[in-house]
This record gives sequence, structure tokens and C-alpha cells, in this order.
Amino acid sequence: MQFILVAAAVFGLCFLIDKGFTKAFRGTAQHRSGLAVKVSKYYATIGIILVILGIAALFMDLEGGDLLLTAGGAFVIVVGLCLIMHYVTFGVYYDDDGFVVSKFGKRSVTYRYNQIS
Repeated sequence: MQFILVAAAVFGLCFLIDKGFTKAFRGTAQHRSGLAVKVSKYYATIGIILVILGIAALFMDLEGGDLLLTAGGAFVIVVGLCLIMHYVTFGVYYDDDGFVVSKFGKRSVTYRYNQIS
């Protein structure tokens, strides 16, 4: 039962972060055009699975004190969160005038078609 609650909480948190990020940082015409090249949804799916497995590993080690299980669970959580962040933040959005490249930790760069040789 705890596993299902943790999985639902992680999925809900990821969904809310995705929606909030989209509303906060996607304001150019290319973002609103609906035309985009995005990372495969498998990145997010595998990221969510890894976060759930990492949390399950941490819960299994609550009483044992096994350092390897704790470190492994924390590492798996970090890798899963990195995959989710890559899925949420990376994208190439385009329309008839140009395209915008969005990456994590960097400003979105806009390219106009008449600038490209």
C-alpha cells in the first residue's frame, strides 16, 4: 500500500512540475505554435520508474543500516530525476518564422530562418 502511495505522489509531483514549468517558461510564439521536437517520453517514464525504485530501496533500508543500499537508492533517485528534468526542459519549438532551442540551465535561443545561411 505504501508503494502505491509513493508512486502516486511521485507521479503527481512530476505532473505538477511539468505543467508549472510549461506555463512559466514557454512564452514565445514558437512555444505556442504547437510544433515541436521533444525528447522521447521514454526518458520521463524510465525516470519515474527509477525514482520509484530508488525510494523503494530507501524504504527497504529503514531499519537495516546497509550503506550500499542507501547509497544505491539515492544514486538511482538522482539519475531518475535527471532523466525527468531532461525530458521536461529540452525541446526545439518552431513555426514559419524560426525556431527556439530550450535546454536545462540555459536561456532559450531563438533562431530566425533568414539568419541561417
